[in-house]
Amino acid sequence: MSSELSTILEEQNVAQENAKMLLSAFGAPFEEAGEILKDYRFDDDGNLIPTKETIAVTQEDQFDLMAEASDKRKALKKIRSSVENKRKELKADSLRTGQAIDSIAKRVKNAIEPAEKYLEMQEKFAELKQAEREAKLKTERVEKLLAYTDDISLYNIDSMNQEQFDSLLASLKSAHEAAIEAEKKAESDRLAAAEAEKKRQAEIEAENIKLKKEAEAIEAERAAERKAEQEKLDKIQAEKDAEIKAEREKREAIEAEQAAKIALEAKQKADVEEARREALLAPDKNKLIEFANQIDAIELPNVQNREAGKLLDETQDFLDRISKNLRSKAKEL
Repeated sequence: MSSELSTILEEQNVAQENAKMLLSAFGAPFEEAGEILKDYRFDDDGNLIPTKETIAVTQEDQFDLMAEASDKRKALKKIRSSVENKRKELKADSLRTGQAIDSIAKRVKNAIEPAEKYLEMQEKFAELKQAEREAKLKTERVEKLLAYTDDISLYNIDSMNQEQFDSLLASLKSAHEAAIEAEKKAESDRLAAAEAEKKRQAEIEAENIKLKKEAEAIEAERAAERKAEQEKLDKIQAEKDAEIKAEREKREAIEAEQAAKIALEAKQKADVEEARREALLAPDKNKLIEFANQIDAIELPNVQNREAGKLLDETQDFLDRISKNLRSKAKEL
């Protein structure tokens, strides 16, 4: 370790007088720590490289090794503390000396801390094993409790002895199983009730179908009776209508015969009257027609004067109208 300290001082370019002072201040701690650290080697990641002299506790009853680890750890801690205190004391001398002190202290720290931590683990091997067992036990207890409850924070399982925990676990298991049974029973009851309701609804539906068929049969029977009654009434009404129609046709035939007879008598009478009237009017009618013929036979003279011709045209039109009127009136006689 002293040669390593000298190397650090040379790398930091510390003055000779200061180097001697630092060797004097840190040499003894370096040598003392070196005696302990020679049995411990660590890689860059702080992992132990064991040797045959390395303390290695493997059983909880190896109290001598644990005690030795404790002593060496305390010695290393004391050396590290003294070096740290010396570092603080000497660093005030100068920046370069302070840098050297920091490098030395860091080198000491890096060299000691892994061994210190390892020896502490050896020292507290029984405690760590106990903590490991307790952690494992707690994990197992948590897993067991979670099978029957969702909230384990209600129970202080760390302070329970095994008998208390077993009692709690049994109680929770019993309650959990009772809840499952209750849930199963409730589901069974629900299914039974549903099945009973389904059966009841089926019976109601069957009864409704039966009543509907009976009602339909009664209605069909009543409809047949109504139809027969209506057909009977229709037949009676048809017979009455036939009788009424026959009587009406008979009466209408008699009335038609009487009307025809009366009409014939009236026509015969009218024909006689018309013949007689025509016989009386025939001479005058013929005279009027003859006179119309005479008017039609009138020949108007030819004239040269336009005004005279116009007057003759008007006269011819007047004569034509007289002739036509005579013939029309004669027909009405």
